[in-house]
Amino acid sequence: MLRIGARGCNNFSADWQDLHKVFWSIKIAMEHIQNHKLIFLLDVCAMDAEEETKDRILRIVQEHVPVHAHRISSQALGECQTDSLVKTFEWEQSQVAKFDQSNVTGCFVLRADCYLKPFIALQSWLDHGMQDGMCVFPFKVWDENAPADQLFFIPKSQREDFVRSVTTLSTKYRPSSLNRMSLHYMYCKSCLNGRLSFHCNVVCDANSSKEWNPYYRIMGRSEKQQEERHRTKWGDHWFLGGGKCAEQLSLRRAFLLCTTKAAPSSQSLLLLCTTPGIPGHAYWTEDQTERWLGFAIDRAHETKDKVQGARTMWSEWAGASPYLPGDMQQDIVKLIDQELRSARFPSLHELV
Repeated sequence: MLRIGARGCNNFSADWQDLHKVFWSIKIAMEHIQNHKLIFLLDVCAMDAEEETKDRILRIVQEHVPVHAHRISSQALGECQTDSLVKTFEWEQSQVAKFDQSNVTGCFVLRADCYLKPFIALQSWLDHGMQDGMCVFPFKVWDENAPADQLFFIPKSQREDFVRSVTTLSTKYRPSSLNRMSLHYMYCKSCLNGRLSFHCNVVCDANSSKEWNPYYRIMGRSEKQQEERHRTKWGDHWFLGGGKCAEQLSLRRAFLLCTTKAAPSSQSLLLLCTTPGIPGHAYWTEDQTERWLGFAIDRAHETKDKVQGARTMWSEWAGASPYLPGDMQQDIVKLIDQELRSARFPSLHELV
């Protein structure tokens, strides 16, 4: 279930490309979920949107994922997040009722202003939630087990309790209460009986402009750079996103690929391109690779400082490299280096 709220819609006229990037990342993430048929439901609150805007939103989403049902409203669904989420679940239930209920195993809820990073591994979220019978959130935002709410998985067994809990937040507190405005407050015992599960049991700010996380970045905002002090907290996930040591390692890997005269053997390629902690995955197609390359280069251009822009590009490459076919790795690295140099970014040689 994909939710686009007023905050995302406010940016549509400024940068429709962001919406393309988000749904492309959702498509890639969902393609790695195995043994489950996916049903995509799109719920949009586009405040005061004209019909042309609504049509454009739907066309962009359908370009990337098959939408089985959609609702695009020109009015707010509620006064705050919990109110609107209750309305979304009421609509979702009416749509899911059209399918064979015995085949419905759970529901991912994704906020559509978040670009999902390559290693989000949603299959493990699903497996975790189904095995333990618990809703799975990304991580904690406070020590009290308050969940980040940008995306989460609800197994079928917990759906009724989850909706009841969100309804409690939306009705129990005063309209001005923060408890009513955010799912962060689901840690209270009146919600899900106080049983919350996290894909990574760490405390991190849900706003990616305030603190880096390995799962997503919120579009329309600058992303906080990774800091060395978070290395212990995130473990292997920390290496997937950068940091000075990991960033330098990524540059050296790319430089070695770029300067190798003959194509590396499969064994040496594995040593150059494998990143720790990555579950089994399928390689991207040529079309997916080209689209990722365009988005990544765009992100480099968004950075005012040329050196930082080039480093951003190579960090993006490090995250995507396990998904790039081995026989294309060297050509892709050389192409990126050439594209950056032609745009007057520093070369790999200069960065290393």
